[in-house]
Amino acid sequence: MKALLPLVVFLAFGCSSATPSALKEDLRLVFDGSYLASQDAWSRVERKASFEGKSRATIAALIGAPDIETADGICYKTAAGPLWFDLVEDRAIGVHLISTPPRWRGTQEEAAEWWKKTRETKDWYAF
Repeated sequence: MKALLPLVVFLAFGCSSATPSALKEDLRLVFDGSYLASQDAWSRVERKASFEGKSRATIAALIGAPDIETADGICYKTAAGPLWFDLVEDRAIGVHLISTPPRWRGTQEEAAEWWKKTRETKDWYAF
């Protein structure tokens, strides 16, 4: 029975080739890494774990308590911008790491500087 536990964990979070420690390390970088490292880490997390159809509680168990909760979404403040999970009937239907404002024309370095200033404002989640 214990031999099936890793398989159950991989299936529950949609992981096929990722180890739980690799996923945790990438999630750590999403929140604690540099702007670019956070974006790269989130790309790896998306390839390793499918959040589609997961409940609000399952997402919170994996990532932690969200910074903002609404009736139809949860949001985390990451090192690369707001990370929004769109929910319908308490299940994820979409995930978006918003690392630059709409119609951004600047460089990655300029975006990193912009986010460094924006993340400290009270409306950091709403750009």
